[in-house]
Amino acid sequence: MNFPGFIFDSHDNVVTYIDGACPFNGYPHAKGGIGVWFGDDHPLNVSEPLDREGFPPTNQVAEIKACIRACQILKDFGVRRVSFYTDSQYLIDSMTNWIYKWLNNGWLKSDGTPLKHKHYYQELLDLIDNFKVNWVHIPSAENKADRLAKKGAEKY
Repeated sequence: MNFPGFIFDSHDNVVTYIDGACPFNGYPHAKGGIGVWFGDDHPLNVSEPLDREGFPPTNQVAEIKACIRACQILKDFGVRRVSFYTDSQYLIDSMTNWIYKWLNNGWLKSDGTPLKHKHYYQELLDLIDNFKVNWVHIPSAENKADRLAKKGAEKY
């Protein structure tokens, strides 16, 4: 399939950079933002504030929500293969190592405590089922979605 404007890697995956930003992470006045980058000045790039949803945003939630937003866009365009480039090793580990353990343990972490952001992971897992995903960890300085996520946090 041909998707005008998308960049493809050598495995025919759509290259997608995702990032979350959360200035003042851990404080009540935290501001979260998400960024999704498909290419320089691509019309589908995303720079949005993170909804508070009744509690202050966090870095982890921003990272998950950026991936959710990217999946929603890619699904709308019928994309089936994606390479997510992210500086969040936590997100990669969550989706490649831990998620199925959480599912098998009734959404409990290894220490027996409930997973805090279960509903976000459930939403992401449902969306990810639509794709063959390649996770690529990159240094923060190389994340092309970083600027978009920071701009999204400024929109509070």
